[in-house]
Amino acid sequence: MDTNEEFTNEVLKKIADDYLQECESNNLYPFRCYYIKYREYRPGAYGKMYNNSAAANPYMFLVMQTRTQLSQNSYYPYLKVASEAHLSKDDMGQRLIFGDEHIICTNNSYLRRKNVGDEIVDTIVIPQNEDGIDTEDRITLLKNYIKANLS
Repeated sequence: MDTNEEFTNEVLKKIADDYLQECESNNLYPFRCYYIKYREYRPGAYGKMYNNSAAANPYMFLVMQTRTQLSQNSYYPYLKVASEAHLSKDDMGQRLIFGDEHIICTNNSYLRRKNVGDEIVDTIVIPQNEDGIDTEDRITLLKNYIKANLS
């Protein structure tokens, strides 16, 4: 970008769109790709990101819509995008509830578990490369899984 060029919303949108296209073309989805692509990662009032182990789990950021602590308005953005209607406020947005089962996420998979006893029903692996970067959009993966298995 030329240093004399005016920095407008259109310029910023083009930078973001070009970056997202590069992610899609390379099948590489780092955290910032999701942050740019999905508005649920960027809420308005009091929107903060929380991850107490970002180095080990770079995808496990919760959105907090409070000043200081987790609440019923907190959520994992990828769960909210995939199925907001099933997002559990009682679990501070950290699981999707489907009848007697729920889905949670780890850094590289989704776990479908029974509500009672937490028995694992299925593991949905999120493909990642050797550097731990998603090679498939984790939100699309979960949406497709829900549509095929829980709808």
